[in-house]
Amino acid sequence: NSLTPGDRRTQEYMCGLLRYMDNPCGREVADPYVRTMRVPLGLDGYEVTAKAIPSIGKIQVELQIKPRNALAVYEALETDRHAINAEFGRELIWLREPKGDRCRVVTDADADIDDVDDRLRQFEWFKENLERFELVFKRRVHSLAPVGR
Repeated sequence: NSLTPGDRRTQEYMCGLLRYMDNPCGREVADPYVRTMRVPLGLDGYEVTAKAIPSIGKIQVELQIKPRNALAVYEALETDRHAINAEFGRELIWLREPKGDRCRVVTDADADIDDVDDRLRQFEWFKENLERFELVFKRRVHSLAPVGR
């Protein structure tokens, strides 16, 4: 399978992000078609991801909740929504999947991944938000993990 020019562009962008972050342990680029970098939280079914979505001009960091009972974990986190948003200093986007098999908490920013002059700001945004998501959600997820079983 060969990459399209857009996929190749996104892959190069994500590889640049990895280099910027010194390819920290535990962070890896997933399938380039997904446009994702993952930060595992130490429990199956929970991870923080970084995404470039050039088709809509966005970059995103999100918590993905995908254990067997994702909805219960999501709802438990959502009860602490105001405190979590306060820790971020902004309103996060809370997305509950209808079937409850995958839920997400997201922050995003406008970004043109082809704008090389803006790349440093974008990478700094990713780094700051990846670290904040890991800090804010890792302890909460570990304390709630039994809920998701």
